[in-house]
Amino acid sequence: MSPTGGAPLISGFGDLSGFVHDDLDRSPRPTFVNPYMSNTNAIDYAGLAPNVIVRSGSLYLDRPRQASMGRSEDGGRTWSEIVLPPMGNPPKREDLNGDWPITVSADGTTMVVATPVPQVSRDRGRSWSVVRGLPGKTRAVADKRDPRVFYAVDVEQGRVLVSRDAAASFAPVAGRGLPDDLAPAGRQGREAQSSLLVSPDRTGTLWLQAGMRLFRSTDGGMTFAPASGELHVELFGLGRNGVFAVGTLGGIRGVWRSVDTGRNWARIDDDAHRWGGRYRVVSGDPRREGRVYLGTDGRGLFYGDPANTLSPLN
Repeated sequence: MSPTGGAPLISGFGDLSGFVHDDLDRSPRPTFVNPYMSNTNAIDYAGLAPNVIVRSGSLYLDRPRQASMGRSEDGGRTWSEIVLPPMGNPPKREDLNGDWPITVSADGTTMVVATPVPQVSRDRGRSWSVVRGLPGKTRAVADKRDPRVFYAVDVEQGRVLVSRDAAASFAPVAGRGLPDDLAPAGRQGREAQSSLLVSPDRTGTLWLQAGMRLFRSTDGGMTFAPASGELHVELFGLGRNGVFAVGTLGGIRGVWRSVDTGRNWARIDDDAHRWGGRYRVVSGDPRREGRVYLGTDGRGLFYGDPANTLSPLN
């Protein structure tokens, strides 16, 4: 995750919890403690208050646990536990297994957890209430500029949902231009990168991956237009004035960048820099144009900057 302020990169790892990368040329010291979770499964930041960061994760099965979510107000250097009340009948702590992503509003005030009954808090997790209109286990994604607005995709009903009351309630919007079947937009697994991303620098601009295609909306989900051209997309991420993707174009699988909202793509890796070809996440930098971060499956993190033109990752 590359936030709009603070450290350029904050990472979540399996087995190693996660790190704040103040200096990309040095190994960071561990800071993801209290609560400690061996695996970080989801992480989010507040667009207008980027020192506010939330994360969810899981522990090894033989470790006792008190919480699986944390909140930081100093850019990930220190944390406080987030605990949900028991829910269901009989009451059960649904937040202990790390399965459910947590997201935070643009101003850092509102937190939403995608539990089987989605919950929202506006007092740093001291109290929680049920989110109306949001299906269970559905991730809400915050607009990075407007604290009142959240978005979500109801993959079962094939709908885009929007909240304009700080996640108190969600309602469907038109979503014109999207496929009728949005089941391919449902990512599998608690570590999966979200298929719905919001532009870091303008309100109401959404990108949605459905299968191997990207769609883009500039009106808060009312209408969408195709945004991947001929590229078959596996993963994608947003940066400053550009979008990055792992995918296949013209029979070549690689890492790609587009600066014209997905109409055309330029390859930015090469055959000598593949790192096994197993990727988990890709993200642009919202502050530094052209910078991309790539998380691999067991080979660590890489980042690349363009020279005078688009150039291979280093």
